[in-house]
Amino acid sequence: MAENVVAVAGMFEDYETAATAVQALERAGLHRVEISLVSNDADTKQAERLDGSARNPAVARAAVGGVVGGSVTALAALSALAIPGVGPVVAAGFVAAALGGAAVGGLAGALIGAGLSADDADAYVEGIRRGGTLVVVRTPETHVARIEDILDQAGAVTVEEREADWREAGTGGHA
Repeated sequence: MAENVVAVAGMFEDYETAATAVQALERAGLHRVEISLVSNDADTKQAERLDGSARNPAVARAAVGGVVGGSVTALAALSALAIPGVGPVVAAGFVAAALGGAAVGGLAGALIGAGLSADDADAYVEGIRRGGTLVVVRTPETHVARIEDILDQAGAVTVEEREADWREAGTGGHA
């Protein structure tokens, strides 16, 4: 009997920390088809960090492709997308594939389709909208604790705490 496959997600403050988490997942033996990454405008942020100036989107995507190629080797085929309510994002993996084919539901719909709950998907979309980077892993249920440990050790933030901070600051919770 086949084991149930579930989605485990970790939100990161920035793209670089998320890339480190992806590397840790790869070292733990996960295959590229099991890992997805979604980042708010990471291509522009990466391009600016590389040379200190803004670039046009095509050059920025080329720059982030080079950075990702060198640091997140398993995640090929970054897609640059404009998500209503979120803005420009780059995505890789099974979530990117779902976004590319999603006529309805946008990013939240793609995350729900990947196996996250609607509440979690909404919180992660808000985190991405606010500049975070999300890593999602598809894994058998028996590996969830191991994946959560890897994401936590790599610096995943607690989205529930972030939502409380957003509400306390008067900037709302979910988008």
